[in-house]
Amino acid sequence: MWQKASSPTIAGGSSIMANMLAEGVEEVSEEALYDVSRVTFNLINSFRGGKTQLSAFDNALERYGSSFFGGFIGGGIFEGVNVKDHIKSNINRPYDPTNKEANESLIYMIRNGKKKEVLESLEYLRKHGMLGDTNLSADIDHIEGDQIVYKPGTKEDNQNEFSYKLMRNYINNIDTVLSEEQM
Repeated sequence: MWQKASSPTIAGGSSIMANMLAEGVEEVSEEALYDVSRVTFNLINSFRGGKTQLSAFDNALERYGSSFFGGFIGGGIFEGVNVKDHIKSNINRPYDPTNKEANESLIYMIRNGKKKEVLESLEYLRKHGMLGDTNLSADIDHIEGDQIVYKPGTKEDNQNEFSYKLMRNYINNIDTVLSEEQM
């Protein structure tokens, strides 16, 4: 039940979490750059006497939050797939956890009819307990110093199942949006 707050819950867990955070931050950075580009255009255009102004920072909180969540989940899925592929291939070289286009790759794969393969990879990770600790709940019982004490997990309520359901729902949501938007 005890776990050091800074240690990964599973082998590969630290690279998955790192990629989830990195992708989330990257997606927010892209949105911010988009807004800054629009402000720059407006400034240059006003110096040139133009009247066209592009809106910037509209619904910024919603867009940034959505971008972070999308990158966070997409980064975890693709890093998990990379970990699984690395383990399956038995390659004896160092694992490179960098994947800069995880969310875009997920959307591309689903758009191109690969949703089943993505879900199969996710199911493989779930089946092998690679998405989280199968003995601990995702719910924190309490924190003592730098120690996090999680509630005991069950077959249905554990970190592995929680991560699986979250990622599966995200994949299905992407598929729904792509279908509704006929993309």
